[in-house]
Amino acid sequence: MTSRFVAHSVTLSAVSMATTVFAAPPQESPFSQPQPAFYGQIRPRMELNHKMLADTSHSAAYTLLRSRLGFGAVTSEFSEVKLELQDARVLGSEPVTGFNQSSTTTGNAKGVDLTQAYGALEYLFGETNSLKTAIGRMKMSLGAGRFLSTLEWSPTARQLDGVASNLRIDKINVTGFGYQVRDTTNYANIVANGVYTQLWGMYGSLPVNDSFTVEAGAFYDLGRQPNLVPLTADTTSNHDIVTLDGRVTAKFGPVTVEQEILYQTGEVNAYKKGSMSVSAWYSASRVGIVLPDVAKANLGLDIMSGDGDAKDMELNQYRAQYWFGHSYFGWMDYFLNNPKYGVVDYRFDVDVPVGEFASIKAQYHYFTPQIGTDNGAKLKAYGQEIDAELHVTRIPKTLIVLGAGVFLPGDGAYMLPSGITQIKNATE
Repeated sequence: MTSRFVAHSVTLSAVSMATTVFAAPPQESPFSQPQPAFYGQIRPRMELNHKMLADTSHSAAYTLLRSRLGFGAVTSEFSEVKLELQDARVLGSEPVTGFNQSSTTTGNAKGVDLTQAYGALEYLFGETNSLKTAIGRMKMSLGAGRFLSTLEWSPTARQLDGVASNLRIDKINVTGFGYQVRDTTNYANIVANGVYTQLWGMYGSLPVNDSFTVEAGAFYDLGRQPNLVPLTADTTSNHDIVTLDGRVTAKFGPVTVEQEILYQTGEVNAYKKGSMSVSAWYSASRVGIVLPDVAKANLGLDIMSGDGDAKDMELNQYRAQYWFGHSYFGWMDYFLNNPKYGVVDYRFDVDVPVGEFASIKAQYHYFTPQIGTDNGAKLKAYGQEIDAELHVTRIPKTLIVLGAGVFLPGDGAYMLPSGITQIKNATE
């Protein structure tokens, strides 16, 4: 057996306990209902890398620990507030800079991460209509989460600072937002040079009938990093990217289908080439079957465009700036950034109930480059991934999740931009 068939990385979500009134912590936007009054979470996650892509000389094993505590309060019939604190660390470590910036002890309280803290106002009109606006730090997930999601599988997940509004009129649901999503660590540099990244967008959904839903969105990703020292000659600084998103879902008896297409256009500035135009795309297709109390299963094909011509002035690599990673797409830590040659994911997932209080969720992924050749050389498959989770709701107000995932690298795994080196340096 060659090394490429050996289990390359194993991820264990050993125990995830979310103590809420509704048995699960809120993972979506301020507009999801119902909002729990009080909740907590303890989630250890073990990583075992048999032979790291960046360094094949030794293995690595460590455990990531995420702990949360939060509450929501309805302050009046038209207002509410939410506060959530989080501690995320490599178990046994106390770093306060670098890879892990959200670890703490009683002697270092500054490391606590404020995951959510927002106030919201809601105006009700008619029997089913409402306008709700939240400002502060929040989570946001839109549609199937392909462009923007909460990335709950990541140790720190994703939170956003800014303002968001949600309008509901009969069956129409529209969400708009503006977020400041990334700054430098030097506040003086932000003020003096305007180094920042912002995300603006609008997303709407309309159920045409009980079996057919149409969704659409438009997003503007704005980045300004004029004085950033380039990591490589191809690193981009300023970027202005517009993403257009369209999604339809339908159900015909027990059969479900879904199609989503995203297209990116705009301009980026590369240190080596200067200004480059953007033309990239992402397609996601699903066909499944739903048998109540028996199983749910889906066959899927996800394709993100790659760039096979390094000499032109057009960037065709799809930019998953707010990537969804593990739980949804199955990318584990090897897809910390999108591969240059794009991704094709042949996937299968199944959800099977086990008794009255448990269910098994499993996924299989086979990853290949979207671009077939580079300068005449045939590109090989990145590898395979298998994920499984056991969800248990037997204890009242508690959800327990036991999960594991394994990545089996292919001959083309060396082309993956890897997050392993970053984790390795942080834990040695």
